[in-house]
Amino acid sequence: MTQYFFSCGAGSHQLPLLLAARSLGLGVAAADLNEAAPGFELTDRSFVSSILDRTALIDAIEGDDDLRRHLAGVGCRSYGKAVEIAASLARHFSLPANPHRSLRFFRNKALYKKTMQDWQIPVPADVKHPAKYIVRPADGHAKEGLQIVELPESLLAETSPAKSITKPSARPFIEPFIEGSECILLGLIVQGTFYPVLLSDRFRNADFSDRMHVFPSSLPGGVRYEMVEHCRRIVRRSGLENGPFLAEFIVAGNTPYLVECAPEVGGEFLADDMIPAVTGLPYFEMLVHIYCGTDSERMRRLLIEHLERERSQAMVIGFLPPTSADAGPLLFSPSLYRHPGFYSARPLPVLPGQRPNARRPGVIALTGHVSERDRLMQDMEGFL
Repeated sequence: MTQYFFSCGAGSHQLPLLLAARSLGLGVAAADLNEAAPGFELTDRSFVSSILDRTALIDAIEGDDDLRRHLAGVGCRSYGKAVEIAASLARHFSLPANPHRSLRFFRNKALYKKTMQDWQIPVPADVKHPAKYIVRPADGHAKEGLQIVELPESLLAETSPAKSITKPSARPFIEPFIEGSECILLGLIVQGTFYPVLLSDRFRNADFSDRMHVFPSSLPGGVRYEMVEHCRRIVRRSGLENGPFLAEFIVAGNTPYLVECAPEVGGEFLADDMIPAVTGLPYFEMLVHIYCGTDSERMRRLLIEHLERERSQAMVIGFLPPTSADAGPLLFSPSLYRHPGFYSARPLPVLPGQRPNARRPGVIALTGHVSERDRLMQDMEGFL
């Protein structure tokens, strides 16, 4: 009797999740609005539907008697509303899922950051008398629309409600701009408990696009521990019960300021490439187990053993700087493939729009012993 995993989405970002489900012996079903979505080639059941149409997704599953009776879990490798819909779908079929109120908590950055202050978690608004301010859409994604301004009043005048804002949640919010070390913390939540999986340093280009992600982080152990404790508090108090969790921090003066967090896998090849390369953890297989509520104790044990192991591998993921869609074919340096730490190099689709990360034409990964971390960074700069 085949048990099924249902993925909300069958695009390229969902491929690791679909492959993980198949590797665990599960049948795979997926929905995507794109009838040519690459993930459909991996599925036993495919539905052409928007992953934001909850009613249509429920109807699709209930219309397939075998799928409905043997549905084991529902997951989503996406962000925002799609994550909420996937959880709602799982709850409808009495499968493991985060409560709706917990997911709604993360919907608006401006609102949840005020709550973080009540929870004694530092956020940029705690910085007094900043020299600059960062302006970001309250409901924005992937660094779209970020601006640095000297005085917030200048931007507030340009974005008055009468001119462009039609609803409060769409109003950009302004907070102090912090100069410091940036890092990303990825973890997994098992039965209400947060377990850290990866903490990497992030370096940006001037347009806010990500330039490099580096493991291991160079931050002091005490600062790393504090960030993990902040995430544990957020997960516990928000009521999240299972799934992925992502948090971004800026560290200044050994104080980690929470920039944003969400119950999402995230992108940037951290879960796809860096986690398996430097930790050996089968991240997406573990995520499928968590979505299905299976082998919970083994997942806990794997995550605890991971925390106790000494790190031996370093990795640097670098992105070629943003370009235009008509820049021509991408050619990587032949010397890249001869590098002793070469891990991967592949082109990325350059997409139109305002998101700088979507205009990067290629990604490179180098790996080596932890003692080689700084040298790998220098070598990566040469290839970028």
